[in-house]
Amino acid sequence: MMIISSAGYVIRIAKSIWPPARQKFQVCAEAEQLGRRPRGLSHHAMIITSFSSKPATIQLPIMPASQIGVPPNEDCLLPVPEIRFIHKYGRGTRYGPSQSTNMNATTATAATAAAAAEQIEVALQQNRVVTYFDLSAAMLLVYDYFITLPDEIQLIWSSRWGGIQMVFLLNRYAAFWNVGIAIYHQFGSNLSNSTCFGLYTATSWLIACGIGMSEIILIYRTYALWGKRKSVRYALGLLFIAAWIVLVFYLNKVIRSMEFAPVGKILPEYQGCFVTKIDNILYICWSIALAYETILQNYRRTSSPLLYLIFRDSALSYITLLASSVANVLVVRLGPPGYTYLLTGTQHALHVVLSSRIVLNIRRSAVSGAIVASNLVEIELEETQNSVASRSR
Repeated sequence: MMIISSAGYVIRIAKSIWPPARQKFQVCAEAEQLGRRPRGLSHHAMIITSFSSKPATIQLPIMPASQIGVPPNEDCLLPVPEIRFIHKYGRGTRYGPSQSTNMNATTATAATAAAAAEQIEVALQQNRVVTYFDLSAAMLLVYDYFITLPDEIQLIWSSRWGGIQMVFLLNRYAAFWNVGIAIYHQFGSNLSNSTCFGLYTATSWLIACGIGMSEIILIYRTYALWGKRKSVRYALGLLFIAAWIVLVFYLNKVIRSMEFAPVGKILPEYQGCFVTKIDNILYICWSIALAYETILQNYRRTSSPLLYLIFRDSALSYITLLASSVANVLVVRLGPPGYTYLLTGTQHALHVVLSSRIVLNIRRSAVSGAIVASNLVEIELEETQNSVASRSR
């Protein structure tokens, strides 16, 4: 809750900088008296909030009445696109109208300020929880990277390069770019709304591309298990394109709906971006990804130890991603706007980790001893073809 000090400060929050409060607040002022205060003279406004043990002191310049369009002796609308604190009373000199004429406006403004401060407090609490989840997702990526790095060097970097290697490496290393951006938009200082919008836009598309590359790995796995049949390739390819056209459409709508609160400009000791509004149709994107993974999981054939290993790993991966996707859908549908991206980083990290493990496990099983095959695809196809031939006999 925000308390306006007894010295008599009135907060004015403009339309363009506080998206949830899209209205202009009435403030009574006398242009002649307010205009006498020289421009650039700073004053203090005390904000006391329940989430901070120390009140935050903000210094802002006072603008002449002529520059803020205050008509004399009238109630006025102040659409200045920034937050200002208007000093009502000075050292023995009164600025603004009399208390009797300004009482209703001051009370209404104080109530609005209190509601805005409560919204700031909620945004801070939600942002803190999202930060914890983002950090845990980053730690999962880093931990998995270091424990699988020896296998990557032996099985990926030492083998002949192909399409799956490129997708594997892009999927694995692009995730760290996303982690860096996510950490910055959670811990950056004095981030403007436009900067936050750009950071969240980059994060959203990086995560979408990362999950897309993970799906390509799963498609490759299914395609190889079916002996590289053209019908399977075309079916999975067309389904992938259709799913991602719909996903991109809805993700773009979600990104365009995002709005942020400039908490860092009000309370500099708090860092990061604070989402105050976002369309909850993001759950559609997670549902599309989940549906496609379900199709891939059930589009399979069995036999041979290698294929059994692939199915085992893919089944465990699917169960994990299913639980994560369902949780994501529930959070987006039922949670507040600040929690829309709560599990996004976790979902991305799980896709990267599990799809990478599938590739590494297939290659580890296909390799005899420590020797990497010159053409892993041929080994995988040979396993599949042998299993199909044995069943046909």
